[in-house]
Amino acid sequence: MAKNEEAIDWCQRGIAEVQKTMTVFAPDNNEQMKALKALLIKCEEAHKREQQRVEREKKAEKEKLSKKNTRFADEKALEVMKTRGIKREADLSGAEELTGWEHLQITIDSESGEELQLPVIVAFSEVMMTELVEKFGENQPIGQLLEEVLAEPKPWDTEGHYSPDKVEVYVELKGGAADATSASIARIKSTSTLSKLFAHPKYVMPTFPLLQIISTSSPFRAVFLERYKQQQQ
Repeated sequence: MAKNEEAIDWCQRGIAEVQKTMTVFAPDNNEQMKALKALLIKCEEAHKREQQRVEREKKAEKEKLSKKNTRFADEKALEVMKTRGIKREADLSGAEELTGWEHLQITIDSESGEELQLPVIVAFSEVMMTELVEKFGENQPIGQLLEEVLAEPKPWDTEGHYSPDKVEVYVELKGGAADATSASIARIKSTSTLSKLFAHPKYVMPTFPLLQIISTSSPFRAVFLERYKQQQQ
């Protein structure tokens, strides 16, 4: 595209120079003018075609990305999230690589007609394991989710650190205290809801909400909090 623009500029300057010397007594200059004008038209047409090609590629890429991002939420849910200003990561294409997620979607509760129903990812960072709650209402207390996920002792929790009354819930926020590009965390009370989380100015939802479950009785809690403290320095 840059070469076309240069060629157009060259033709326009050439035409301007020829016009300065054009007279009825200089037929050669008239022929030069015709040739330059013909070349200018070709360059402009080539430039236009190139612009159209670039626009088509941009549109196709945008549609491709949009298709990937809408795969995990139905149209009504997307409309509600947009209306309420719920921020979501722009590119969710990486989620397509997660086996078993194909059927998951953010939907709207059929009874209320407005409450979001969401899959929620629960992460146990201490043991680098995750669990998936396929549907959870945005207005349900987070404590209900903890009761569901921690209803039975985990096989890996040999010391009994993880029970609803011994854990805290954290979410990652976009932008730390000193650097808007760094990550920070916020604790969510068990009485709070996803709906309140979505209203946080620094919360940006990934494919689905991701909750970090940390035990208050485990030494890992200090390691986890220190990790984010260092990121904000």
